[in-house]
Amino acid sequence: MEQVNTPQPALSLSVLLIKEDYIQYSAQLRRQQRQGHVPLLTCGGALLCILGLAGVFFGSFISLAMPSALGLVLVGAFLLCYDGLFAPMLDRAAAARNFEEKPELHMAGTYVFTRDDVEIRTAGLEGRIPLNLVTRWNETPSLISLSFGREIQIILPKRLLKEEDLAFLNHLHTNLSV
Repeated sequence: MEQVNTPQPALSLSVLLIKEDYIQYSAQLRRQQRQGHVPLLTCGGALLCILGLAGVFFGSFISLAMPSALGLVLVGAFLLCYDGLFAPMLDRAAAARNFEEKPELHMAGTYVFTRDDVEIRTAGLEGRIPLNLVTRWNETPSLISLSFGREIQIILPKRLLKEEDLAFLNHLHTNLSV
């Protein structure tokens, strides 16, 4: 009895990441990481604002001078606005700097995904890695990212993917325990 070797379904992509895609992905990832934390800065900012306003209106009763009370209000307002206003700007700036500093993000790569592994060909890396070694799988509205430890990261812009490609990658993701 002769065995017929049927080819595995595969997805082949050639990717050159652009700066704006990376900035958007990195900022979104940092925002997701911050959401899991207790809003300590926001709560501290609200408390400082309340104390400062109390000092503005009742400073003589609580021994708080007007300049100190206004300083508390300003620091509190900054901390209240940090997560919503300042952190996103800082995240985008850090991502832009990171993109400029890492030459591997500027290189084109070819990735061939099968059910079991991914074949990687870039200027600095060539090889095949089993998908069961994926340590982190992130998805944003515009990108999909796979990490293999700290050293290897594959970033796939969704604009390069067709519906069946997304379905194939989602199938791979559901079969992983990440």
